[in-house]
Amino acid sequence: MAMDLLADRRSTQAGECLCPSVGKPVSGAGLKGILLALSGFLLNSGCTPTPQASTDDVIEQLSASSGYAFVLKGDKDGSLWPEGVDANDGLVEQECIRLALHNNASFQSELAKLGLFAGEVARAGEIANPSYSVLFPVGRADFESTWGLPIEFLWLRRIRVEIAQKGLDAEAESLLQTAHNLASEIRVSRLQVRYARKRLELAHQEAEAREKLLHLAREALAAGGTTGLAVEETAVDATLALSRVLHREQEVNRAELQLWALLGVEELPLDTLLVFTDSNSPSLPTIDHLKEAAILSRPDLRAASIRVEQAAQTCKLTRNEWIKLSGLLDVDLPDGKARISPGLKFDIPIFNQGQADQAVATAALDLAARRYMERRWQILVEVTQSYARYQQGLSAVTQLQETALPTIQTQIESRSLAEQAGLGLASETVTAQMHLLDALTALNEETHRLALAGVELDRAVGCRCDGLQLAGPRLPAPRSEDLVTRKDDS
Repeated sequence: MAMDLLADRRSTQAGECLCPSVGKPVSGAGLKGILLALSGFLLNSGCTPTPQASTDDVIEQLSASSGYAFVLKGDKDGSLWPEGVDANDGLVEQECIRLALHNNASFQSELAKLGLFAGEVARAGEIANPSYSVLFPVGRADFESTWGLPIEFLWLRRIRVEIAQKGLDAEAESLLQTAHNLASEIRVSRLQVRYARKRLELAHQEAEAREKLLHLAREALAAGGTTGLAVEETAVDATLALSRVLHREQEVNRAELQLWALLGVEELPLDTLLVFTDSNSPSLPTIDHLKEAAILSRPDLRAASIRVEQAAQTCKLTRNEWIKLSGLLDVDLPDGKARISPGLKFDIPIFNQGQADQAVATAALDLAARRYMERRWQILVEVTQSYARYQQGLSAVTQLQETALPTIQTQIESRSLAEQAGLGLASETVTAQMHLLDALTALNEETHRLALAGVELDRAVGCRCDGLQLAGPRLPAPRSEDLVTRKDDS
């Protein structure tokens, strides 16, 4: 009895209908042709799509938007030096950035994530395998088999691939922003090293001047021109100047270690390898132009925009994903002759039409849109603040260069002339030189702040600001100092 029920498998089931055979029984050759055609269709439809974004695309975008010729290479060959970087004649800024992108472990781990998202694109393009069930002829039952194939992929596969591709594109833009941030960190770290060395140089000059003042004070004490207390105070100042030299040396070591950590290369003698070039502070476009350029240039904002599109596609998917439809092909062999009946199997959407998934997708779309607006506002704030800091730093540097330094230099010249004429003391000239060192120290600090503000403004805008054209936002060209690739060329 049980076998009879199994044999009578064409009885109506919930959500399943099999159309009765129309036409004559199919011969063995005809059945073979049908199966071959079905197999060819499945093989052709089952090919997974090739991801449209790759590591090479990210490199090309990064090179175009930053003005650098970045080279990202794997470490299969064990090489720590990317193409175009030669440490024999020193490392300029561009070479340091290339070196960091090639060896920085954090960036390389972010780069590896692209493979995961590319795999998701391939997964989204996959088609579910067909099912096959068979009833063997036992007792009075005939041989019966049923082929099944989910066919909702005909309208869902394209949407799923688009969603996965959007995720890959957004990750590529995020990686591009990560590379921009790393380049900015390298520039900042180089500035830290450069100005730490300048502080050390000024500290040595101050220590020499203090020592000279102490020598003059002792001579004056021997001649009865000063008191012992004044000499002791001068000696204390000289000792403090020497301690500041030691402190500045430690600052240089810390700055070099920080840059060494970012570059990711062991045993790199930064004290002799780094090459710095001087450049004038460029005149920048207006703040409105910089904001417009930032909206067009920032990769993280493009990533947020792509995620909004991805969320919209997900909403579209959830409105159709609840429809489950499978094609059936029932094959019987009564009396040794094949009889084929096509059919459909589907879920009856009485209780669930995907309302929960649609609600979640709608909320995700709203969240993605709000995060885009949040990121956009943050970028505008960053550009405004960075621009203000740059203008303040430029004003401070200009004031020191045009007002304070010329005044002090004039004072030194007049006191030197007075000393040569016997109308002044050598200590007065040295004191004026100390004032000049103080002014140079202040100028070094303000110049450092101005350079840091310039790097931060470049990062906020998403490109080199001095390469922007006033006629409209463009992808900037590298600064002239970045074109210097060798010490002998500079």
